[in-house]
Amino acid sequence: MKPKETRRLDVKKLRVERYQVAYQDEVTKRITDLDLEEGSFVEEGWASWRDAVMGAAEDWISRKTENLVR
Repeated sequence: MKPKETRRLDVKKLRVERYQVAYQDEVTKRITDLDLEEGSFVEEGWASWRDAVMGAAEDWISRKTENLVR
């Protein structure tokens, strides 16, 4: 079988204080900037939060490539 390549966040970087602070600040900014209307659907609110957190992670925590054999 051909190995499957995945790209996961390198969360070990969060052990370094400068990455912790930068990531936390970016997540806080993105969540604060969300324009959620009162009474919006749960799915839409969740998607907005997810996108804010993952977007900040992709900006501040690089991805590492792993080869997985299935």
